[in-house]
Amino acid sequence: DGCSVEVPSGEYVIEAQGVDFDGIRTIGRARARLAKAKDVSLGPQVGDTGTDSGRIGFCDMSSLDDAIGDDSDAFQALVEGHNFGPFGVLQARMDGDIEIAYVQSGFGDGWGPVYALIADDECVGFELDFLCEGGRR
Repeated sequence: DGCSVEVPSGEYVIEAQGVDFDGIRTIGRARARLAKAKDVSLGPQVGDTGTDSGRIGFCDMSSLDDAIGDDSDAFQALVEGHNFGPFGVLQARMDGDIEIAYVQSGFGDGWGPVYALIADDECVGFELDFLCEGGRR
């Protein structure tokens, strides 16, 4: 249920926006953006993504595929055995280093739109909206 967005190589920052619903705080939006990008704005919707685990991960899929190699069963066991908190980074080693940043996805399972983040007319990241199913706020 993931969404891949092609972005430039480099160091990325993960940001999350909290929302308060009468004392119940959750993450309403999350983004991954190129750390050196300035004046980032929300661009067009580039896809959608879902979760059935109550958390969403951010990673370089090419690097992750290389690190997993041919052992997707071992990777699945690694994910299922990880003690996930509300946010963090899953770090492990298989055929290579694995780093997956993750955050809670709103109120849990569901789907939502993924938008490009634009700076200087280039896609420099993406933003997920966990609380606005089917459209932009």
